[in-house]
Amino acid sequence: MRIEFHALQTATHDPAVFIVQQVAALAAGRQERAWHFVETFYAEQGERNSGYVTDAYLQGIASQVTGLDLARWASDRRDPELANEITGDARVAENAGLTGTPSF
Repeated sequence: MRIEFHALQTATHDPAVFIVQQVAALAAGRQERAWHFVETFYAEQGERNSGYVTDAYLQGIASQVTGLDLARWASDRRDPELANEITGDARVAENAGLTGTPSF
């Protein structure tokens, strides 16, 4: 079995917030730390749509991820390819008829 992480907007209603949080996870993934970032994010998430996903919140999550180079993570977050990857994930999910997570 192989588990893959793909971005699919389900619980986050604001598309801009969704992109920001997913880009942060993908940036951590460039250092093989995406799962660590995502697990920490979920463990510390706030109330849905409450505005808790701020830059300070994301930096706080990243600072808890062992082995993550924070300067590189911050730089990678500015790479437009990461946002393009999220858009691509949405297209693939739509074409496959996936409407929620997890999907198998």
